[in-house]
Amino acid sequence: MLTVPQTAALLRTFDNILILTHVRPDGDCAGSCMGLYSYLKDNCPQLDVTVYLETPGSEFHYIRDIDKIQTIPDIKKEYDVLLVLDCSSLDRIEPFHSCFENAKKTVCIDHHISNGSFADVNVVDAQASSACEVLYRTLEDDIELTTDLRGMEGFHLVEHIVMEESDLKLVNSSYEEKVVPKTVNRSKMDGGIMTTLLGKASWNVIRLSK
Repeated sequence: MLTVPQTAALLRTFDNILILTHVRPDGDCAGSCMGLYSYLKDNCPQLDVTVYLETPGSEFHYIRDIDKIQTIPDIKKEYDVLLVLDCSSLDRIEPFHSCFENAKKTVCIDHHISNGSFADVNVVDAQASSACEVLYRTLEDDIELTTDLRGMEGFHLVEHIVMEESDLKLVNSSYEEKVVPKTVNRSKMDGGIMTTLLGKASWNVIRLSK
């Protein structure tokens, strides 16, 4: 499986990229699509990257670059690469199906066991909890996450808890805990903007309170 940085390096050879997901987008759709969008814009600024989604719910407006989503597709435009996230079948990408048909190359990143491998390249991990996890677990390096919390007036950062281990095969049992949570100093809040450093293949819990 290509890592996200390796994928980004490959995508630098193209000019324009389209990211889309299934109809009635949920948190996994919005999070994975905008996470990949932000990564590509930060690391491949020369790329023309577009995200097509049906209008996401207001509960997702805190996600970085959520305002960059386009809801009306340009059905005449031909994209070099189209990436479908969190989608197991083609019938779930209406009204953007024509974009898929017109793309020169298609890639699907998903976690559903029912995925029919409909794209040219399919990265599917049925053991993952979400498409976000499929993306996140392939990251080579720590990443910095910026979250706009100015709409949550009065909240402050309480703690950042993380579980991480370089050996991803370690498991906890009722007899032994090999991977334990710990409190870390990897998040900060400034003027309602929270910046967080996420380690490779780590589980993070960030507690906020008024």
